[in-house]
Amino acid sequence: MKSLLGKLGVILIIGLFIFGYICPVADIANAQSAWIVWRYNSSWPPLSEWGVSDWAMGKAFPTYSKCMDEVKTKIMALKIGHRENDLPELGLISKITGYGEDWISFKYFKKDDGSFVGTVTTSYYCYPETIDPRKK
Repeated sequence: MKSLLGKLGVILIIGLFIFGYICPVADIANAQSAWIVWRYNSSWPPLSEWGVSDWAMGKAFPTYSKCMDEVKTKIMALKIGHRENDLPELGLISKITGYGEDWISFKYFKKDDGSFVGTVTTSYYCYPETIDPRKK
């Protein structure tokens, strides 16, 4: 019985060490990392057919909060700056079909006959600088 209690005591001490010392050190290291704004486009048909990359890396920010502020600013700029005839060189018009705090969706149509061409949803994410979402 004493042997079992002794083992449990050692396990408890090790557990307290891990959660009391190592975890806070990891959190401090993570808090000191930069946060990167990443843009992800999902589409139909696939954006590669349109010559657009799925992922794009943006600016770095010192905190997650500042990174998310940038995400909100980007979405607001896309909403405010949207023009239905925003791709005249391709003969396309677009319409916003929905948006949220960190995403916005568009449908694209041919300007000459109004036929449907495709959809694009642009989402923004904040990841620590140690994470590259392009790697799977």
